[in-house]
Amino acid sequence: MTQNELIANGSISGPGTHYLHLDTLGLINGCIDAEDAASAYVEFPIANTYGIQGFTEEQYFKAKYEYIRKDGLRDQIRECRRLQLETDPNDYGDVENTNTYCYTAAENLGNLTIGAYEESQKFGWFDITHQGTDPFPSTYLMGYLNQQWVQQALGVPVNFTAVSPAVYDAFTHTGDISKGGLLEDLAYILDNGVKVAMMYGDRDYACNWLGGEQSSLHIPWSNASSFASAGYTPLVLSPFSSGGLVRQFGNLSFTRVYQAGHLVPSYQPQAAYEIFMRSLFNRDVATGEIAVSADYGTEGREDGWTPSDVLPKPENECYVLNPGSCSEEEQGWLKDGTAIVKDWILVGREKGGKRGGRGHGEQGSQTVLAEEGIYEL
Repeated sequence: MTQNELIANGSISGPGTHYLHLDTLGLINGCIDAEDAASAYVEFPIANTYGIQGFTEEQYFKAKYEYIRKDGLRDQIRECRRLQLETDPNDYGDVENTNTYCYTAAENLGNLTIGAYEESQKFGWFDITHQGTDPFPSTYLMGYLNQQWVQQALGVPVNFTAVSPAVYDAFTHTGDISKGGLLEDLAYILDNGVKVAMMYGDRDYACNWLGGEQSSLHIPWSNASSFASAGYTPLVLSPFSSGGLVRQFGNLSFTRVYQAGHLVPSYQPQAAYEIFMRSLFNRDVATGEIAVSADYGTEGREDGWTPSDVLPKPENECYVLNPGSCSEEEQGWLKDGTAIVKDWILVGREKGGKRGGRGHGEQGSQTVLAEEGIYEL
């Protein structure tokens, strides 16, 4: 949008100069502000609407202490931001001392909060109601897109890679996640008329709704106080169905989506669709029936806190292209070559834990594998 301003005032022009119109920004379980996220990493494991205790009492009090103590996690994030503004105000990420400090702050946060949460492997990173080896949403696209016939049909000359560790490591080592500026960026676009729709699945830990809610309240835009005063009202999906709770004032909305993890559209596609489409077409997020004006605000309860039922967990499934979905034992089978894999899914192990001489994949069914003395999973 700053480029648009430069075009408008004549600072930049010529061939290839184009005005880009930004109308609506949708944020799905985004980690926006490190301080808000850090506080939520401490609180969400014991203060979630599902009544799940993701921390032991000892883990919680240790994490809380490490967050609020002098020179603790909160102070480290604030010092990182002071250094950023002082030494790298344009956030080029090329000041080594600042990068190192901010990276260390992020590492400390991860070790003292996220590490404790994931230690037991009982709770999913993207869904607190699922197991640590959470198989949902599935990552079948990795195998599908790397089949030769699919690549040929798409005209793709290279293999599909879901994540680049090289890019991730380079980005992470700038300490970017600890640095600030995103709240101010959101304030800028809000005050320039862009609609911002924040939707957060209430089962996600990675970028959970408690942190998201705090970030929505900390955006320093012109209508911040009016937004904070707006109440939560149901997200109406039908005359009989509510998909969550919405707070909205003008062009900013925050929605807690019920029974959804990190990737909200995978869990609650209708809710995700309605939130974005209503925002895009200038309708209220709660019902889609009201044309939104600059002074429109929701009315209702002061907070978005209502209890939720814990639904059944998905069955374990070790998809070998996503090692995080495999238990330590299953990863061991893959490493020692005794795992039996079909369509990238681990379906059993060689009889006696020894590598066999003939393949089993062609017959394929687990019944056949069981008859041959191979463990069923």
